[in-house]
Amino acid sequence: MIKSAAIIKNAPRAEWREVRLAKKKAKKQAQIERKAIKVYFPSPMNVRVREPFESVEAIEPDPIVESAPTREEMAIKARELGIKFDGRTSDKKLSLLIATALGG
Repeated sequence: MIKSAAIIKNAPRAEWREVRLAKKKAKKQAQIERKAIKVYFPSPMNVRVREPFESVEAIEPDPIVESAPTREEMAIKARELGIKFDGRTSDKKLSLLIATALGG
């Protein structure tokens, strides 16, 4: 004879099973309560500081600042001074060679 699921489900449980079930239910309820009161703070890593927008007219162009000579300018000067160099010579080395040739 086959018992129905309802009869098996309503069968009395052992005392230790009832205690274990009560602990599980209490733990589950505590998790639900903790989740309900948990406060989420946004990460400061994702916050972007936005500067006030300046119009294009308000920004004045910087005066021309004398910068270091370009590679082409240094190559022309080195040829005038008769300095031997090739493509492997770095800009720093070339400027040093020119400075020593000029006596500086």
